[in-house]
Amino acid sequence: MKQIIQACVSVVGGGMLLSLGLALLVAHMSGIAKAATEPDIEIDQPLNGASFAYSDKIRIVWLTENLPGQNVSIYYNDGAGDKWKKIITVPKKNGKYDWTIPTTISGDATIWMGQYYNGEWLAYDSASIMIKTPDITILGPAAGASITSSKMTLSWSAVNLPNTTLRFYYKDPNPAMGWQRVIGVPYYPAQATPYHYEWTIPSGLNGDVEIFVGGYYSNGKWLASDKRMVNISKEAASLPELKITAPLKGGSSVRPGSTITFKWTTARLPGANVSIYYKYYPSPDWVKIKSVPKDQESFAWTLPSSITNGDVEFFIGQYVNGKWVASDQTGIYIMSVE
Repeated sequence: MKQIIQACVSVVGGGMLLSLGLALLVAHMSGIAKAATEPDIEIDQPLNGASFAYSDKIRIVWLTENLPGQNVSIYYNDGAGDKWKKIITVPKKNGKYDWTIPTTISGDATIWMGQYYNGEWLAYDSASIMIKTPDITILGPAAGASITSSKMTLSWSAVNLPNTTLRFYYKDPNPAMGWQRVIGVPYYPAQATPYHYEWTIPSGLNGDVEIFVGGYYSNGKWLASDKRMVNISKEAASLPELKITAPLKGGSSVRPGSTITFKWTTARLPGANVSIYYKYYPSPDWVKIKSVPKDQESFAWTLPSSITNGDVEFFIGQYVNGKWVASDQTGIYIMSVE
């Protein structure tokens, strides 16, 4: 501005333009002073267009100036209509907040921050983000594969999910049986994939069997899943057979310290006894409960005090001549006591 005034004086040499230059300078300085007192909010993080997975925590960082009220409010819109959902209200000073992404969001979302004062939003700012699509893909066996052995190796990849349990089911060709849960495997975003699980096919299961892997079941749907059909050879019907009838796969939730009653049926087992094991995640080890006569077909067991919450898997099988000749698995969920 000083240069503008000097230029005006040098060109005209008169007092009229000098007065005009000074007036412009005063107006300019007045505008700066006014801008310096206006309320302002700026979202510093996340950056517009940043991508996140459900396992990420989004750090929201903001800067504020000249806000008359005490607090500011943070909202998000998941793209499902115009409804904004409140995240939190925080003090107006410069700050940060770590936000866990809800699994209800998919695709684009907007984070919005503002101060509502005397019936109006005095200042606000927003940032658009992208949520990476969660995915589960069964890698093997191939769709339509013919399985003739007593075991099947299931492999799958999983990405962009929150911490959860990936669940493996199969659909029994017998309509009366329907979907049967095999196992739940913890998923950690930092864990390498693909996953592998060697499934001992239940004795007597044969025909076209649909297999399914799903992750994070909420509000009546899976966040990600995959399924395919395979054919279990009818030759399996002549193999030794063991089937757990209680507790049902995926159908039981109990309290810590409860007594579990195992029930099973057998056919064509060459040995006299069956062995019962349990696995309590996140431990990868099977722990033996007891060996009992195969014809007993029932055994009651009280959960140890160390099992307090989460998934517990059970295995009953017969081991003869260095191999498991027949086996079956089931699982329950332990509900924590608040």
